[in-house]
Amino acid sequence: MRAMTLIPRSRIFWAVTFAALVLMLLFLPRSPLPWLDEIFFASTSLSLMRGGTAVPTVLAAFPQTHRVDLFYGPVAFFLGSCDLRLFGLSLLGWRLLGFAGAIVLTFAAAWVSRCLDRSPTATAASAMLVVLSQGMGARATSGRIDTVTVALELLALGCGIRALQTWHNLRSQRMYAVGAGFLCGLAALSTPRSFPFLFGFFIALAIEIVLAKRQTWIALGLVPGVSTLLPIAWWTIRQGTDPLSWLRFVLAASRGDTVSVSPMLQGSWHLFDGPLVPRLSGLLAILLMFVVFGAAILTSRQQNETDRLDFAASGLRLASITVMFNYLATLAVVARFWDYEVFVVPLLLPVLIPLSARVLRTGGRRTVHRLLVASWLALAILLVFIRAGKIAVWLASYQERDARPLLAFAEGKIPKNSRVFGPDEYYFYAVESAGSHYLFVRSIAPNGLVSKL
Repeated sequence: MRAMTLIPRSRIFWAVTFAALVLMLLFLPRSPLPWLDEIFFASTSLSLMRGGTAVPTVLAAFPQTHRVDLFYGPVAFFLGSCDLRLFGLSLLGWRLLGFAGAIVLTFAAAWVSRCLDRSPTATAASAMLVVLSQGMGARATSGRIDTVTVALELLALGCGIRALQTWHNLRSQRMYAVGAGFLCGLAALSTPRSFPFLFGFFIALAIEIVLAKRQTWIALGLVPGVSTLLPIAWWTIRQGTDPLSWLRFVLAASRGDTVSVSPMLQGSWHLFDGPLVPRLSGLLAILLMFVVFGAAILTSRQQNETDRLDFAASGLRLASITVMFNYLATLAVVARFWDYEVFVVPLLLPVLIPLSARVLRTGGRRTVHRLLVASWLALAILLVFIRAGKIAVWLASYQERDARPLLAFAEGKIPKNSRVFGPDEYYFYAVESAGSHYLFVRSIAPNGLVSKL
């Protein structure tokens, strides 16, 4: 009877997941309006597509601007140039890359959950809550490439978990270890905001090797480490430098940025700035993390040796340590932490959900189980209300977000191959689609990327 009730529940969760993805796809042409970060990434990819360097075309009036791939890495801009070649330059065409990343991220989260617990309901719930999470809703349609980076991180985590679980098959273990390392390298070359995940992943891997007390497991740590360094070394050497010097450059470029980094990098905190909604969902995620890990530890202590939760062989320990260190490291170095929730919560949920499922299946105090279920229900209800609110705003402003009048104006009034100077938002796609070149009237770039000379 219990097995029969699991099937409809998992199907409902998958139906909600696909519905949320379809709504994201419908959002792409009109929400949000074109904004600075999106234009910054799209124009850099446009420069690469045209055979230039990774310098945003909108900053062509400022020749002292450095290549931005020296800071972010080449992965996002390479994928962006491929996207533009495939779909052309348009608001919808560019945002399809972030949407594709969201799809991969969703199913990667389901895979990680499946690796940690075979429950179909837990797998479907992981996909559903990840796609409904506030960070996913904000980034999947915004024109940023954050979803691609997080998808790479989740795939790396899944490969790392499978490497632990396939210890009896040396060939499979090494293949998964190589995959985990290579994906970590690609994530590192997509944005420095992936560094906290890499830090957590290799800390967790080192702990697993120490606790295993087997010499053969040393190779398990060396293989992903070397595999991570290979793509980074290949790219940095091609740029005339090396991985360590590149990390020093990224650190120097980040230090002192009062908008993006915390006081640890000579920046400033902005934890209580900005909208209330991201803070609410973020604080609830923190509370949920404490509840789930606390319930798991309490349940594990109450069980005998045969029934105790196995955190090692299942990969739960590796995954738990990774996401906890990623959360703490991101909180420590990022100034506007809630704005970058996408780098934390989608990694956290597919670990907490299977862990919760294991706790609920074991014996223990009913109070703990009720608190666990109530916490998940509170998070799910909040995420549904947030997404419903976004849908309501989108519907209410649907006509006002129509870009066709602006596109028609640009095509009818601006001569071909003109240089059009304007503000940092809104007009990039319209002018470029009309066959002209859009340029910013002021130099805007991440700290350290514009030469002071």
